[in-house]
Amino acid sequence: MPGPFFTTRDLLRAGETHADLTHSVRSGLLLRPRQGHYAMPDAPSELIRAVKLGGLATATTAAQHCGVFVAPDNRLHVSVRRNTASCEIRTIPRSPFATG
Repeated sequence: MPGPFFTTRDLLRAGETHADLTHSVRSGLLLRPRQGHYAMPDAPSELIRAVKLGGLATATTAAQHCGVFVAPDNRLHVSVRRNTASCEIRTIPRSPFATG
């Protein structure tokens, strides 16, 4: 399958079984950053972090992985749904420059 990220559904439709997925994770052929989501071990670490948070990389994080030149920015830009549960999301401090 093309791409470094897959859902369980993607892999099952491609002919893998749940046992295959478990074996692939245990042997290091796949990573499972979040329940129902898998990644190739060489997937960019920033994108894996976005999946762990339950979201998608956005803004400069996504742009730099699409080959777009961006100014250096070490922050992770990620969009998550309001109902996404993640401890890490709740511990990210609010910017003093945020409005609202």
